[in-house]
Amino acid sequence: MSNRNFCTKCGASLDASQKFCTICGNALGETVNEPRDPAIPVAFPQIAASPIAEPIPQPVVSAPAPVQVNGAQSVPPPRPKRRGGVVAAILSVVSVAAIALVVLIGMGVIDAGLEENPKSDEQTAVEGTSDDNGSSELSGSDSETEDTTAEEANQETLANTGDSTEAESQDSSAANTEPLSLANEDDYFHINLCLSNFSEIDSIMNGYRNSRTSSDQVFLFAYAHALLNSTKAVQFGEYWPVAGGGPYYARASFESLKKYADLFLKESLAVEDIPFDTCYEDGYVYTNLETISAEGIAVATEMEYLGNDQYQIEFEIYRNAWDESYTVTDESYYRMTPQELAQAFDQRFPSCIGTAVLEAGYDDEAAPFKLLSYDSTPV
Repeated sequence: MSNRNFCTKCGASLDASQKFCTICGNALGETVNEPRDPAIPVAFPQIAASPIAEPIPQPVVSAPAPVQVNGAQSVPPPRPKRRGGVVAAILSVVSVAAIALVVLIGMGVIDAGLEENPKSDEQTAVEGTSDDNGSSELSGSDSETEDTTAEEANQETLANTGDSTEAESQDSSAANTEPLSLANEDDYFHINLCLSNFSEIDSIMNGYRNSRTSSDQVFLFAYAHALLNSTKAVQFGEYWPVAGGGPYYARASFESLKKYADLFLKESLAVEDIPFDTCYEDGYVYTNLETISAEGIAVATEMEYLGNDQYQIEFEIYRNAWDESYTVTDESYYRMTPQELAQAFDQRFPSCIGTAVLEAGYDDEAAPFKLLSYDSTPV
């Protein structure tokens, strides 16, 4: 009897002592002593078919290759399934969004300089840096917003030019209302002081008109004002100037006379304007007019606004009947009422009444007015 068997499944030659085929792993039952003819099919026992549910096809998963770990084989954990479809969908959406963004920027709909996470207004205000002048620097978007706002405001201003011109005209008319009042203590004082500069030499100033000013009248006002109000402008002595005969007993600085003419009358005075009975030499005007008496202090009683900063003022002149040498520089007189001034000068009635027109608006504390006309009548 042969010591070889044959596998009933694959026909491999095996030792008689083997229970399993070393080739295909088939369990060996009956032994076959003779080799089977490969051309003759092997009969297998028939197994009655039983209804078996058709298995659901499952995806084939390849077993991972064994990995050597410290000399032993270990199987790595299975890899997670790839979500290739989800990733592809996401990339597709991102690509479409990027293309749309490029198109919008090209059309100017979206500013390319915008931040991905724009700050709130409060954050921008807090984080803004200050320049040397302490003003905060604005971001590009803020600057553009301000420029847009300024441009819109400019267009609105241009569109409303007619309305603005009319509004300015109305404002000018409103500003050209009566700003002075005799009820105002300061206005009352300055008006009385101004009028008294002329009423103290009333006989010289009577009939004065700025529109037809006489050079002699301007000179006489300046010289008389110097005699009454300045001890330095006029000097007294016996003078024999080379330019004219003599003697002259008084001389005045011509620069001082020019200053008074410009300050109180707002008129210029030239050497050619001095009267014929005076003489000019070396900056002095020589004359024999040595003294002059103050003719009184003026106090405003009524005032009417004429427009264009011009005021017509009714005034009264009071003088000290017992002491004609009163001090005209005493400012307390110019703050008195007519009744107080009459009592101070011991007069029941003014010595003169008059009307003058003053033009206001001159930035000069000492002489904020210009005399346009002056007329007086003795009482």
